Amino acid sequence: MSTASLVLGIISLSLSWIPVVNIIAFILCILSFIFAIISLSKNNNNSKGISVAGLITSIISFSIIILFTFMFSMLISNIISEVKVNLEEFKNELYYEDELYSTYSINEDIKLNDRVIKVDKVEKDKVNEIYTPKEGNELIFITISTKNISIYDILYNCDDFKLIDKNFNEYECDYNKIKSNTTFTKGSIEPEKVKTGVLCFEVPENVGEVVLQYNDYAHCINISLD
Repeated sequence: MSTASLVLGIISLSLSWIPVVNIIAFILCILSFIFAIISLSKNNNNSKGISVAGLITSIISFSIIILFTFMFSMLISNIISEVKVNLEEFKNELYYEDELYSTYSINEDIKLNDRVIKVDKVEKDKVNEIYTPKEGNELIFITISTKNISIYDILYNCDDFKLIDKNFNEYECDYNKIKSNTTFTKGSIEPEKVKTGVLCFEVPENVGEVVLQYNDYAHCINISLD
């Protein structure tokens, strides 16, 4: 028993620091410990030293197994966490790339991370109550709403919107051309609240098909106005 205890203890000790394999080492160190206790209980002075050596090696082996198992578990946990973070970032990148080429329609809810955007109405006119466009130009009025679906206040900004025609000419929003109480300018929206206002663009009369682009550096989407 004493010799078996020492041999098993030595083998267990040699395998105790190897991840996964130390499962076998754990079994061997338990057997070594049991054999050492049995041998010592027989009060055999000739094998007492060997039994004590087997007992010591089994205890040391057990301690190393526990230590390395804990370290290995922490390492695996960190790797899994890192993989999850990378997968989430990859998912967000894919989501963003999809949005770059996504085109939505009027009256369609566009759900982003923290908000829902919707174009409610589009109107064109050559006359405005406070502003007359340049000759050959017309005004496009876009009624837009933004709902905060996050748990924090969010910011909105009319500068995040622009019109783009088929030749990729860009037209900026100008809120000075309509009444201030109807404009969609800039500010904050509380959770579950909705901000509705009008965007105003001055474009050539023959501009043709245009799309409204929303770009806040986190999202880039197109909204067809036809």
